[in-house]
Amino acid sequence: MDKNVKQLHAERLKRLNTALANGKPDRVPIFSQTAEYVYTIQGLKPIEGYENPDIMMQAYRNFYSEVYFDGFQIPVISKGKRDMSRILGGGTSEFLPDGSFQTKPNSINVMDPSEYPELIKSPHRFFVEKIMPRRFKLMAEDYFPGKEVKFIEAVKSFLDSGKPTKPVTEMLVNELGLVELAQGGMYNPVDIILDFLRDFRGMAQDVKRCPELVRDAGLAIMDWLLEVATMNPPNPDKFITIPMHLPTFLRPKDFEKVYWPSWKKFAEELTSRGYKIFYLFEGNYEHLHEYIQELPKNKVAAMFEHDDLQLVKKNLGDTLCIVGGMPTSMLYYKTKEECIAHVKHVIDTVAIDGGFILSADKPMLSPTDGTLENFKAVNEFAHNYGVYS
Repeated sequence: MDKNVKQLHAERLKRLNTALANGKPDRVPIFSQTAEYVYTIQGLKPIEGYENPDIMMQAYRNFYSEVYFDGFQIPVISKGKRDMSRILGGGTSEFLPDGSFQTKPNSINVMDPSEYPELIKSPHRFFVEKIMPRRFKLMAEDYFPGKEVKFIEAVKSFLDSGKPTKPVTEMLVNELGLVELAQGGMYNPVDIILDFLRDFRGMAQDVKRCPELVRDAGLAIMDWLLEVATMNPPNPDKFITIPMHLPTFLRPKDFEKVYWPSWKKFAEELTSRGYKIFYLFEGNYEHLHEYIQELPKNKVAAMFEHDDLQLVKKNLGDTLCIVGGMPTSMLYYKTKEECIAHVKHVIDTVAIDGGFILSADKPMLSPTDGTLENFKAVNEFAHNYGVYS
């Protein structure tokens, strides 16, 4: 890293860290949530980058040299997850020819509600002994010579999913002076039940019929997740990303009963140990702002997808760093002038006293998540206009 790039990186790191701590930096930071969009906006299929390190490197160098950002996180590519599913023979994901993946229909609900007590007793044992044999052919088969070798190969494939992007990350940091923000990903405890055990329909039934069991399972899973999340020491300059799935569908009284106990405790435990958290509030959370106010103050950031950001600023501006502000729908359907006017309004009303990072309102995947012309114009404007006096 040459001297100028090193200085640029230091400026951006200070800018982002100040905003993430809910403070006022020198200017509004801009954060990239571009996933497959890096490839698709250049006419590439993600699989081309996953299978060819040179294509991956050039795609990221081209994109991040053209569009202004301060920080980024590169998602773990799907190849490792795809290889793991192939070796184990099953899983919850359906892999598409272009390299992307989606949830496989009818693959999640593999737990009966009568099994909640067993899940609560030992989440780890329950997943290993009950769920994995139901989900993966290899785990359901009787022992045979080499079975453990296949299992180790599958786990290694999954753990190595981030390795192909390491040279790209180093290039973005050392050549372009960008800041890598992601330390890893995690789930909130009750979302584990939704996303891996019961699916939406089963979860909706459980919230009505046995809310105490859902709550207690979340608390039990939290202890297990805490062990996993803290395997690596906290990095003061990076955060753990946690997508949020169930709360947007819950009424406040149901949320308080089944989801909030384990979420609040998990957030408090992680931040007390020095970890930063970045929540992806998918959907609308305005009905839950009263609870979110109780999250550890100035230690978490949150991307808001559908909330009114001025209301978020009013209700949560003293609690967390607000991330978002640029709807992908506007980036695609509106003119450059309209997009810039929108971002100016967001900066004037939401970013006014800090604690704000501009980004798209959701991870970007396809060219319909925004035109490159609009994206470039918005970020350039925000970087130049969003200067704090």
